[in-house]
Amino acid sequence: MVNDKDKYRDRIVVEHNDLIRSTAKMHVLPLKIYELAISEVNMLAPEDTDGKIILSKKKIFEALGASDNERYHRLKEVILYMQNKTHVLLRIKKKRGYEFRSIVPIPTVVWNDYDDNIEFYFSREIIPYIAGMTKNFSRLNVKDIMEMKNRYGIIIYKRLVMEYNQYEHYKYRGNRTQKQIDEYKNPFISIQELREITDTTERYKRTYDFIRKVITPAVEDINKNSYLSVSFETKKEGRRVVGFKFAISAKNIAPNMVSQERIDRTKELREKGENELMGLAVTSPYTKLLMDKGLLLPADMINKDVMIGLAKNVYPKYDELKALKGITAVEEHLDYVGSKSAEAETEIHNIAKYLNKAITQYIPRVKIEMRMEK
Repeated sequence: MVNDKDKYRDRIVVEHNDLIRSTAKMHVLPLKIYELAISEVNMLAPEDTDGKIILSKKKIFEALGASDNERYHRLKEVILYMQNKTHVLLRIKKKRGYEFRSIVPIPTVVWNDYDDNIEFYFSREIIPYIAGMTKNFSRLNVKDIMEMKNRYGIIIYKRLVMEYNQYEHYKYRGNRTQKQIDEYKNPFISIQELREITDTTERYKRTYDFIRKVITPAVEDINKNSYLSVSFETKKEGRRVVGFKFAISAKNIAPNMVSQERIDRTKELREKGENELMGLAVTSPYTKLLMDKGLLLPADMINKDVMIGLAKNVYPKYDELKALKGITAVEEHLDYVGSKSAEAETEIHNIAKYLNKAITQYIPRVKIEMRMEK
């Protein structure tokens, strides 16, 4: 049986960096539901995003970790808390200083007692920070967030991923100095900023208590439940702690974090035809097209995971689009996707998954347009 959390393995949540740096006034369970809801927003078609998303009660119960006897009570409790007591405080840099915005991100939630769907309505003020972004945004792993136990862990994880994404993006591109690249991988974050984003400016005022209650538990949570490996050291001016220098690296997923069923299935797929799929992808005309559009790099051509993902999941959908509207439609779609990825400042970690999501969302719209034309 597949572990409940395993289903989040390929899900990402995309947020503007200003939102990641904001103060999240939420407990851990509302914070998880909030991140899960953001991950449902359609990132490639912001014009279709009216703020409404639908989550199943089953997904939310899994995130809450609630038993059968208490789950509906917990659901109502968390939703009411989200609406009455949670908000994000954005700190936005302007020419003359900082602008502060206090936003209730999900003011309306609708559900009933006869079906599985719950409707979440994001406020229009938050939409620019979670949809249609072309720069200054970061991609986060929903699976990591769902497995974390500590709200400080989630908040600091997001902040560190923002830095590490920059490191991954720039390390081979040549348009940053080695010092800048090292700073992305080993960022200094002031104690003032960490207090602000964790909403602890009035709590744990002794630095010793702040480290013991906030930083250390957060780092332990990140190391145990995410793909990052993190350590930290204090930085002082005189005798006063002014911040922390973090050392970040990506770790391999331990075997016991992956279900045995997934391991067996992956092994079987590899045994049956990895090399064949790799060959099909390398020789496909779509691969040349992606290279021409700047969506594939030479390094991707020798990355088995990327090329197999393209052959299995992406290229059959390009064939479907080609059958519907011709090769020109495929080229136009890739031009659009390429423009979005080129404007982004953080690296796309798996281009095959990114392209698969793009074409999967695009084909239904093409079919609707074709029906309307008839």
